Amino acid sequence: MLNTPVEEIMTEHVVKISEDATLTQAAHILLRFQISGVPVVKSDDNNEVIGIITTTDLLKILDEALSMHGHKLTALDVVSGLKVRDIAHSN
Repeated sequence: MLNTPVEEIMTEHVVKISEDATLTQAAHILLRFQISGVPVVKSDDNNEVIGIITTTDLLKILDEALSMHGHKLTALDVVSGLKVRDIAHSN
């Protein structure tokens, strides 16, 4: 099993998200597909992967905002103005 080529077990139809997507859209994709991370692609036609966004990234943003502003904010307040490109990890 450990010698199995990656191509035999890899996912061929990868879920991805545009860098222009909102964090709300990213959260929806992570929940809908029950995944912990999603590749972020350029918004042009190339679909070049430029990073990844994870559930941990979303939780960090929420935690930082709540720490700065107390509990006066809702999760929607925190993510409504941000785009995926603002927090995606790049290589």
